Amino acid sequence: MLRKIIIVLLFSSLLLNATDIKGRINGTNAISKAPYPLKGISIDLYVEDLGKWIKKDTFLTNSDGMYYFKNVEVGNYTIQVNGKVNYPIEVLNKEAQELAPIIINYK
Repeated sequence: MLRKIIIVLLFSSLLLNATDIKGRINGTNAISKAPYPLKGISIDLYVEDLGKWIKKDTFLTNSDGMYYFKNVEVGNYTIQVNGKVNYPIEVLNKEAQELAPIIINYK
């Protein structure tokens, strides 16, 4: 019984250091200037480990321009949009974290 309790406590402590993050990708253009959600944008989540960048996960934005990553460990990461532009983020120790929208300007 004690062994089961210890396993549950260890598992619980691991989950407390993981966060669900979400964000949005919006586009604008020279005519409308108003942001609109971008569907199908590739979002990669990278972490640096011993000087090397490691891809942790990938998500394609949905029709609302939203992307989600589940159970991300606390720390510093980089979000890469469509394999081109990098945005550094800090994942905090809380249940869920919403990132500021990323806006892509089209000409």
